[in-house]
Amino acid sequence: MSARFAPAVFGFVSSCFMSLLITAIATLRNARSVDDCFSIRAGAWRTPWIIALPVILVIIPYACRIVGGLIKGAGKA
Repeated sequence: MSARFAPAVFGFVSSCFMSLLITAIATLRNARSVDDCFSIRAGAWRTPWIIALPVILVIIPYACRIVGGLIKGAGKA
């Protein structure tokens, strides 16, 4: 795969991990039994991931610029 796809792949992978972690925590807090946990989590994961993926893809360039500015600015202090 070409390096030009790195931001999109990074966004895909990080949005998957982020949404899985958040829905796992929310599901474990709200599930009535362990038996219900997997089916509830699978259903609850889709919507946050669909939202998280485009948000991360839009936010990554800005976050990288902010971090770059902070790192460059840290050497001047």
